[in-house]
Amino acid sequence: MTVLEIAGADLEVVRYGRAGSRPVLLHHGLAGSAALPPQWLELVADADVEIIAIARPGYGLSAPREMADIAAWAPIVGELLDRWALDSVGTLGISAGAPYSYALAASLPDRVARVAITSGLGLVNERETRALYPEPSPTLFEWFGTASFEEVAQFWSKNFSAGLADLPDDHPWRTVIGDSLAHDAAGPAREAILQQRPWGFAVEDVTVPVQLWHTRLDTDVPFATAEIVAARIPGAILHEHDDPAHIPTEKTLHTALTYAAGG
Repeated sequence: MTVLEIAGADLEVVRYGRAGSRPVLLHHGLAGSAALPPQWLELVADADVEIIAIARPGYGLSAPREMADIAAWAPIVGELLDRWALDSVGTLGISAGAPYSYALAASLPDRVARVAITSGLGLVNERETRALYPEPSPTLFEWFGTASFEEVAQFWSKNFSAGLADLPDDHPWRTVIGDSLAHDAAGPAREAILQQRPWGFAVEDVTVPVQLWHTRLDTDVPFATAEIVAARIPGAILHEHDDPAHIPTEKTLHTALTYAAGG
């Protein structure tokens, strides 16, 4: 684990896998962390990739920072790539990490070779997409767009704290939820608010190869929302898979990770 000062604030970054193998930036979900569960290490080795897992601002040891929109993520990551002399990377976005992967591809097309998305969040700042979600999600999306940062942070702090209390001590999600609660849940609060604003780029401007994996059994992010995104990104390919829920299986993750790395 490394904590670097990037663009004026601390950023937690963890590198997994063989140094010098194909690099893939990992963008975690709304409940997120730079820590990978043990079973991921086998996936990394088998796919011969190096995962660079970044805790976004407010998660784990990454300091909170103000961001005008999701597009503001690109210069932060660009500085990290410069620091480590990484000229070309793939990116894997999981759930709420999807918009950040798209932002990098739109802003840094000469440095992002491929984008892989699993269970990716759709364009929830648009009414058409919000309408595809069952309640209470549409109501929450509307509220995230109007509530104060402090109110949204309190919402996620309460929800994640309740979830953490229900988990056994050895559950692998304890680290993920604990890192999401860092800085009084500043990370999830920023995410939820920025999702509802204009993202600062158009997905139609993503020109690098993009493939998405989604299941119709996903009750957190409806399959139809992934269809909208895939239709609007030039050349994007949407794979319907048979995973049983929102969290992708190791099989799906392996496939997406291998694609992101150029395999």
